Amino acid sequence: MSTCSERIRTSKVGLAKALNQVTMIQRMGVLAIIGSLRTSATDSLNVHAHLLPAALMVRKWCHQALTRMAALPKNHLLYKPINFCRTSKTKKHKAPLHHLVKWFKPDASNTEKIPTTARDPLKIGKIPLKISIAESRKDLIKEAENTTEKLQIFSDGSVLEGKVGAAAVLIHKGRHIIKKS
Repeated sequence: MSTCSERIRTSKVGLAKALNQVTMIQRMGVLAIIGSLRTSATDSLNVHAHLLPAALMVRKWCHQALTRMAALPKNHLLYKPINFCRTSKTKKHKAPLHHLVKWFKPDASNTEKIPTTARDPLKIGKIPLKISIAESRKDLIKEAENTTEKLQIFSDGSVLEGKVGAAAVLIHKGRHIIKKS
């Protein structure tokens, strides 16, 4: 049984043509990096540059994408189309996802599911942090000492003679020593 990369290499249309172009681009890059002769074999160039051959690299990317899709939980929007491609027997008009599922045969039952986080639609556009601008240095110090937030970010900026200066400090409570002078 031939693998997908072997089938791609034997034909010269569509995906095979694109893969040949990726191979050519990878070869030009490796020649430029290594500084080797133009007549060097592509396989030996890839070995010296510690690169996979283009066909295997594309196969690896496809496998990674399908694995990520197989790891989606049932409440994710893409779960149904992916599960349909995995379980259905489509004869005509196959999507690229059908081909990926056929080549790699993912087992969704043995794949760890990645939980998705729910987001409140009422909070879209609202900043998920508290912004406070103190009137004076004393007020700022007092507010910083009395706050309950674990992370604090202080920033300052100025413009002088057309030049801009800025600074920012992130303080994580319990990890930063505050010195009083």
